[in-house]
Amino acid sequence: MLIQRRLRSCRRIKDITNGVHDKIGGIVPGADIDIYAHEVRLIVGADNFRITAYFSNQLPLPGLLGRTGFFDKFFVTFDPAACALDLRRFHGHN
Repeated sequence: MLIQRRLRSCRRIKDITNGVHDKIGGIVPGADIDIYAHEVRLIVGADNFRITAYFSNQLPLPGLLGRTGFFDKFFVTFDPAACALDLRRFHGHN
């Protein structure tokens, strides 16, 4: 899970740069951004679990979910016409 720095609601993370540093890139060569890994507890409805979240000062979006740690635990349906997001937990996953 990749999250913009200003959205970190975990008060234990005072400085995102104290996390494990890495770089990621997209489809544009040379457009890497710095990311910092932190272990956090993610709460979604009645479910909560620990994940590795990556924070960045360079994200243009308020938050971006990745496949590992979130999409591998939920069925996710986006409905742009209704401006809705439906999440259903996979059974048997941590």
